[in-house]
Amino acid sequence: MVAMKSCPSCQAETDDGARFCLECGYAFEAAAAEPADPWQGRMVAGRFRIVRKLGDGGMGEVFLAEQVPMGRSVALKVLRQSLSDDPEQVARFKREAQAASQLQHPNTIIVHDFGQDEDGTLFIAMEFLEGKPLDAALEEQGTLEPERAARIMAQVCASLNEAHARGMVHRDLKPENVFLVDRGTPDFVKVLDFGIAKVTQSSKGEKLESITRAGAVFGTPHYMAPEQIRGEELDARADVYALGVVLYRMIAGHLPFEASTVMEMLTKHLTAEPAPIQRDGGRGEPAARARLEAVALRALSKQRDQRQPSALAFMEDIMAALPGITFNSITGLTPLAAGSGAIDVALDPPAVDDAPPAEGGGGKGLLIALVVLLLAGGAGAAWWFLGQKGGGPEGAGGTPAVLAQGAEGGEGGGSDGDQQAGGEEAAGGEEAAGGEEAGGEEAAGGEEAGGEEAANGAPAAGGEAGEGGEAGEGGEAAEGAAGEKIDEAEAKRIAEEAAAEEARAAQAQAQAESERAKVAAEEKAKAAAAEKQAAEAAKAQAETEKAEAEAAKAKAEAEKAAAEEAAAAAQVKAMKAAAGRKQAEAAAAMARANRLKAEAAAARAKAEAERMRAEMVRLEAAKAAAEQARAEAEAAREAAEAKALAAETKKAEAAERKRAAKKGRRAAGYGSVRVVTRSRGAKVRINGRAASVTPMSGTVRLKPGRHTIEVVKDGKRMSKTITIRAGKASRVSFSL
Repeated sequence: MVAMKSCPSCQAETDDGARFCLECGYAFEAAAAEPADPWQGRMVAGRFRIVRKLGDGGMGEVFLAEQVPMGRSVALKVLRQSLSDDPEQVARFKREAQAASQLQHPNTIIVHDFGQDEDGTLFIAMEFLEGKPLDAALEEQGTLEPERAARIMAQVCASLNEAHARGMVHRDLKPENVFLVDRGTPDFVKVLDFGIAKVTQSSKGEKLESITRAGAVFGTPHYMAPEQIRGEELDARADVYALGVVLYRMIAGHLPFEASTVMEMLTKHLTAEPAPIQRDGGRGEPAARARLEAVALRALSKQRDQRQPSALAFMEDIMAALPGITFNSITGLTPLAAGSGAIDVALDPPAVDDAPPAEGGGGKGLLIALVVLLLAGGAGAAWWFLGQKGGGPEGAGGTPAVLAQGAEGGEGGGSDGDQQAGGEEAAGGEEAAGGEEAGGEEAAGGEEAGGEEAANGAPAAGGEAGEGGEAGEGGEAAEGAAGEKIDEAEAKRIAEEAAAEEARAAQAQAQAESERAKVAAEEKAKAAAAEKQAAEAAKAQAETEKAEAEAAKAKAEAEKAAAEEAAAAAQVKAMKAAAGRKQAEAAAAMARANRLKAEAAAARAKAEAERMRAEMVRLEAAKAAAEQARAEAEAAREAAEAKALAAETKKAEAAERKRAAKKGRRAAGYGSVRVVTRSRGAKVRINGRAASVTPMSGTVRLKPGRHTIEVVKDGKRMSKTITIRAGKASRVSFSL
């Protein structure tokens, strides 16, 4: 059996003789040369075994540890030793750990345990997360789609809302502290690092006294609110400002302010306004990005009263900016769907009286309407013809009987008039407009028109005319016979007109049928042509597909042959390279390790350069301050010398007058001099002593005799020697 060993970095199993870990590139030889991590394998509080270091935090180091009694992995944060010796930091750590352990929101990292080891080490045990921070996702993609940004920010707001309700202000919200975990739903958020959170009330809602010193500043400069930079008292709106910076970066791909130094960055947060986001870049719909930009810019207001008052209000602004999505759960947002409560009314289709016509129904309905109109017209013509002619040309003798009955009002006339000559059922009722009776038995030669029940013996079509005489009474029969003879010509004319009208109607119907047949034939021809064209296209396509299939088959066979040949060559090559594979992997691992070391060295160099640049700025400021102090001291010294010279002159002049008075003489007196230069600010020195600065406010009194006058400005010097006479005023000009 081959001996195996575990990689101290990733715990992967590898050959005992390997120089590098094939999973992470860890150099075993380098590990043997480097001193072992004193924390690795250590037990903390008797229940946490440290496996490896995960990284450094703002207040301490973070390790992957195993909670021995429960056998679960945790992230163990250990407070730095330098902070553990500070009672104020220890009190803050304990208070904030206790408050953070009470946060139960699913989007907040869970604190399992906290306490202090026997040696005084303070620790917090949190859930171990697998995923990546938001800043890594932003570095990979640049910007995020508006819907994804809203889903992430909603979860962050939900976490902060619980913390704010418990009197906690995060104070260090940034993409590095927003962790994206894959838990069956994309972008499940965990908010991290409440390590420098400010706690303002206890778990019972009682207000706590502040431990933080007045004016103390905590946080990351790129995400700090103006009041946080000024060291003022903070509330939830400081976190809202950080939410605005994070949202701005998610949709713009960069921070709202760019600066080369930390001081410049803080100054811009205090005074500058963020630039509008470019519309032609980024992901997603520009209108949605613009609405989210407005939410972010409101949160970035310099005055906290102009921001959203809480994380919940910030989340509501996001919902208003993207009205097409709504909450599905406390973990995120999903597209809006029908049946979701208050919006059902807006989503239901409007009610209509009738259902829409089926496809192709318009043409069919028009055809049915035309047929009904034609049938109604034919039925009306038939009714008119039968009613006026008594059933046709052969029933001409029936017409006088009908007319007589209509005029006389006899027994048969009333009945026959109801059924044939204007009654509701035959002439104006529903059945005469295309129904059964209009074109059926009753109106077109049935029993009532030509049978035995014809009123007053009117002959039916094809019947015997003699029956009419037998049915009449007295003179009424004679009047009936005379009526037949009188109206025969008129009846013939009416019959001819009815026949002509019927012929015209038949001709119109035939013409309409002809037009419909012509249109149907044209449509059928077009359909046949289209079908023919489609068949030809299908045939051509089938031929093309057949050719393509044959070509694909040939290509597949060629590729198969090439693949077999390549596989054989690869197998030979693999057999040749098998011996050097481990060496190549080791070299790759070494290169990866060297690259990581180089990146670390570059980061250290960059940090050192930043420190040196800050030190140079500080030295330059100190140098300027020292130069200003020296100039001020020099000016003060020269002013003192001028005062001393004037005092000595007055003293000497007074002594001279005193001596002259003792001798009973008048003192010779002193002279005076005024110095004039072309420019202001020149220093005047008389006999090497400072006297004044031009322009002089007065003259300088001097003892009679020769004196040297010198002026100095900007490193330039000029001097003159003059003779002062007693009681005389002199004026000396310099071109300086």
